[in-house]
Amino acid sequence: MVALFVILTIVAFLVADVLVQWASRRKAVAYVPAMSSGGLLAAILPEPDLPGGVFLTPSHLMVGLIPSGQARIALDALVRSAFGEPDVVEAPVSGTRVRKGQPLFTARWGSRTVVFHSPLDGVVVPPVGDEANGWLLSIDPVQPRQDLGALPMAEDARRWFSQEWARLRDFVAAEAMPAPAMALPDGGKPAAGWMRHEPDNVWDGFVDSFLKG
Repeated sequence: MVALFVILTIVAFLVADVLVQWASRRKAVAYVPAMSSGGLLAAILPEPDLPGGVFLTPSHLMVGLIPSGQARIALDALVRSAFGEPDVVEAPVSGTRVRKGQPLFTARWGSRTVVFHSPLDGVVVPPVGDEANGWLLSIDPVQPRQDLGALPMAEDARRWFSQEWARLRDFVAAEAMPAPAMALPDGGKPAAGWMRHEPDNVWDGFVDSFLKG
């Protein structure tokens, strides 16, 4: 009888241990998606700072006015984070008249290209010598107040960009992209251009979601 009692006690402990492990696995499985779409992505894709004094366009171009009145055009931090700096930029030559809403330049990353449209009317002018800071071309605008007046700037720009960055994290989670693999071995943020390793359907989905506004 004592031996039977001991055996039953051991069996009970084993069953309890199995149940505990099963419950722990269920909890871990439930926790992973939350981390992937929330805390983990927030750590891997921290929102970058936005330069002051710039306008942002729905297609993620950045427009900065300089004292001469010229408007400098660049890709914003969301595009540069996802795609990296473009390999080639095909822009109109100085003196070209450009129209708001019409194609302005084509950026190429490997074999993939994206056409960006002009946020304002004007004439392309020689760059001011600060392309190293990410500015791609300069335009002498015809009606800057009218063209840029509806675009977010300052606090409005920061608020809009934060919303877009949150959408970026949601996009990464929804596409089941390997977010942990994007992080550097030392725990730092991923190198710019991580979207370039994704298949065409993910790339095209990003372009449709973020660059066609």
